[in-house]
Amino acid sequence: MKLVALPEAIAEFQEAVAYYEKQRPGLGLDFFLAIEATVDFAAEAPGAGLSLPGPDPRFQVRKYVVKRFPYLVFVAGEVSHRKIVAISHAARRPGYWRDRLK
Repeated sequence: MKLVALPEAIAEFQEAVAYYEKQRPGLGLDFFLAIEATVDFAAEAPGAGLSLPGPDPRFQVRKYVVKRFPYLVFVAGEVSHRKIVAISHAARRPGYWRDRLK
């Protein structure tokens, strides 16, 4: 199943890629590939991420840890229609993205 990202998640992703690329040429690509691998895993194994409480029992929220980078990918929605709601630095305030679930 293909996952669609909310515009806010895409913006977070683009900002992080630019940040890492500025730190060291090629690191942005490494980050891009790490996020891509995490999103692919989330699409293939929807129940593998850490389950978080959602606004409704049918509405799943899952957290996936990105390898090598201090980032998390949050995926939410009903099993047949899930979206990437955030690509967040692990140190960012927990739950800042919850208003995106509406």
